[in-house]
Amino acid sequence: MTSLVGDPSEPDSPEEAALDVLHLVPKGRAAVLGAEEITYHGSIKPEAGVCWVSFPGKFKSGWDALVAERHGDSVACVFLCKASDGLGQHEKDPESEDGCCYCPRIYGERDFKTFGYLHNIKKERAKCTEKEIDMIYEKATAMNAAVIFVDDSPEVKRQKEKEAEQLYRDCGKTAAWGCRWYVVWLEHVEEAVQRKQRLKVVFFPNEVDKGFVPMKDLRTANLWDGVGCGGSQKCEIATLK
Repeated sequence: MTSLVGDPSEPDSPEEAALDVLHLVPKGRAAVLGAEEITYHGSIKPEAGVCWVSFPGKFKSGWDALVAERHGDSVACVFLCKASDGLGQHEKDPESEDGCCYCPRIYGERDFKTFGYLHNIKKERAKCTEKEIDMIYEKATAMNAAVIFVDDSPEVKRQKEKEAEQLYRDCGKTAAWGCRWYVVWLEHVEEAVQRKQRLKVVFFPNEVDKGFVPMKDLRTANLWDGVGCGGSQKCEIATLK
């Protein structure tokens, strides 16, 4: 099981208690592509003294332990897996002068592959179960994305890449997974702060405080460089700072 270690000592003042950081020691396998995904909407517990506000979801065993909520802490993190939960949906950024969603502010402009419009399935179509096929296309539909299987012909792959790029343009070059998650997450964080809960962040193994990107640089930085934390985590941590 994944362990959360390195809890800092109690700070000297309430101001210093604003944000704690932990690091992740993976003792279990990371999440694998194609595994069944379960939506999690977060949970702010009024009586909790701690709120987990950012976690690298690729560490599946640790994530499962966190969302099982047997620890008594609040969890601001969200994971939206279906359109009905908010996957692929966008929310207007009140600070945007041209009425854009939050994507430009927290992600900037990226290419269609980085923004998730092309789903590369590392498994032959013929070897996928009917349930797996349904899951793959349900997610792709929610994200307005094209799907490529490893055994598709070169011609099909080229066609799907063109389709993905067009979908990306049609969607205004925003993230395929949407930014609805960010609004839900931010609401949780604000509630935790109001309840004076101690905020905690989890980083990659041995990379505490690495990979931090200031809010003003999110648009142009390489958010998915694998340093310190995940891409969306960098958006979360920049917001918290």
